[in-house]
Amino acid sequence: MSIKGLRPVILAVFFIVSSYGGALAGNTSKISWEDLLPKVSIPENPVVNLSTDLQVAFENIDYWQNLASEDKAAKDQEEIADLKKAVDEAYALFKREGVNLDRFYKQYNAYLDAIDNISKTTVKKYNAKQVKIAGYLLPLEFDKRGVKDFLLVPYVGACIHVPAPPANQTIFVRMKNRYKFKDLFDPVWVSGSIKNSSVTKELSLVDGENDIETGYTLSGNNISTYLPPIE
Repeated sequence: MSIKGLRPVILAVFFIVSSYGGALAGNTSKISWEDLLPKVSIPENPVVNLSTDLQVAFENIDYWQNLASEDKAAKDQEEIADLKKAVDEAYALFKREGVNLDRFYKQYNAYLDAIDNISKTTVKKYNAKQVKIAGYLLPLEFDKRGVKDFLLVPYVGACIHVPAPPANQTIFVRMKNRYKFKDLFDPVWVSGSIKNSSVTKELSLVDGENDIETGYTLSGNNISTYLPPIE
């Protein structure tokens, strides 16, 4: 039995907001979130080549090794004993199956590093260009007059209910004028000049704060409610 899942790795983004690419009037290009992804090959996760039992064993080992000391201290003795038993059995299984765990960890960490590098790689095609893109608004400030700074993300729940999107799927937007939004994750169209610029923004959540890394910044000059296309 798995005691916890592996560290989250985002291999693909499912776009709830559709923003079909194409040229608009003037020099503005309508782009999609896929346009902001680099065209690279995704490396294979070495975990998929393990047997089902070894996959579960590796999940248990990885969870235990990455469990912070304060989190271990917060668990009761019975739970800690169960965790240690599961981990000891996991190590024993790797040994019985003749799989070198240290060598496998090197392969797995190399895979994680490759995925991390891909997630931070941006597309230069639209750098310093005027674009229009649809996404969900996640405010970085709360003001009754409206919002000027916010994150634009491709799906609902990003950064709050589910892990944050990769940096190259997160845009920091600073509007010229304030925009009054109705709810968190309002679907909007945003137009402006986009730049390949990595920044980290502090997002306030109900249970604390979280630093979100973005791969792009957009100086917004126009924003409007997103309406899905009529099929």
